[in-house]
Amino acid sequence: MFNTRYYLMALVALFYRATLLDFAERTALVSKRLYLDQEDGKLTPENIRIANGLRAEFLHFSNYWYFDELANKDEEVEHFALQCEQYRIGPVKKEIEEEVEKLNASLQDYSAFRNTEAVNRLAMLSLIVGAGAVLTGFFGMNFGRDFARLFFEPDQSSLAVHYAAVVLVALLAFSALGFGLYLVSTNWSDYRDILVPRRWRDRRARSGSSLKRG
Repeated sequence: MFNTRYYLMALVALFYRATLLDFAERTALVSKRLYLDQEDGKLTPENIRIANGLRAEFLHFSNYWYFDELANKDEEVEHFALQCEQYRIGPVKKEIEEEVEKLNASLQDYSAFRNTEAVNRLAMLSLIVGAGAVLTGFFGMNFGRDFARLFFEPDQSSLAVHYAAVVLVALLAFSALGFGLYLVSTNWSDYRDILVPRRWRDRRARSGSSLKRG
């Protein structure tokens, strides 16, 4: 009995201990990478993917591999509980779970902040473009006679005003388009995932770095 069931329980307890220590080390490495990204002012997609992968692996370990009881007999249950108590399986698992959840909460807060910034930028761009559309529609459809002859059907005396209005409207239109391109280009990481095909993102994720040992 000692060479079979109790030996297997000891192996399981050691497996839990080694796995939790590995998770503790990887959690510390992920936290360091995210901290360095915070110093740079932006989290990289690669580190976000690694942090999400770490959380997924820990959930898989907790739900699929981890068991509080391995046997039906009371003496075997007590023996396994004593082994887990000596290896501090429960407290270490709880600490790692809290750290992983804090990492996930930090990523959620960062994602919500970046999404809010992206929406605010698009709202400002929409306001600028929409204001131009409202002005052109208002003046183009609600004024006639002298106003129309001055800006839309000019004669020799009002030709300069007509061309000046055309140049001004063109400058406003191209300025709005240029401002929109500037916003998208300077904040490309916020809009990249919705524009880049999914198969390219998956290929980049599979070829990225990892915290796993080779």
